Amino acid sequence: LPGCLSIDPETGLLSGTPLNDDVRAYDIKVTATDTEGASADDIFSLTINPIANDAPEIVGIGIPDQTATDAVPFSLNLNGFFTDPDLGDSIASINVINGGSLPAWLNLGDGVLSGSPGISDLGIVNLTATATDTTGLTVSDDFDLTVLFFNDSPELVQSIDDQGVDEDSPFELN
Repeated sequence: LPGCLSIDPETGLLSGTPLNDDVRAYDIKVTATDTEGASADDIFSLTINPIANDAPEIVGIGIPDQTATDAVPFSLNLNGFFTDPDLGDSIASINVINGGSLPAWLNLGDGVLSGSPGISDLGIVNLTATATDTTGLTVSDDFDLTVLFFNDSPELVQSIDDQGVDEDSPFELN
């Protein structure tokens, strides 16, 4: 018996209110037993049909704010942050915008946001990810992507030759 339905043992009434998660076909076996212990049973099919298409949904708390570092490749798979509750429906596309378009260093392909920010990209980028199902319904989630400075190691410009100094003599190296 589907979890959305119950049977009253006194009246035999089968009742309930199926939800979107219950949409599918069920084979239900009903058994009637008399006071002498004799019984008869029958199996019938109950199909719970969807009545409306539901929009995609954000999974859990949504997309957390992200951090990238200049000169370091960044990647975020957005596919796991969205789902469609309708049986047979799916997420057809994911789009990400920053008030109109993505920064030049950031790309979106197959639901994966990726790129390598440069030093000129430091700061916070406010992004909106929108998932669209196969019928065109959408859901959006906002998140921030903060690009941080990467402290590069100093580079040796000129090597220092080995030096020597006599005892009790001043030493300077410039």
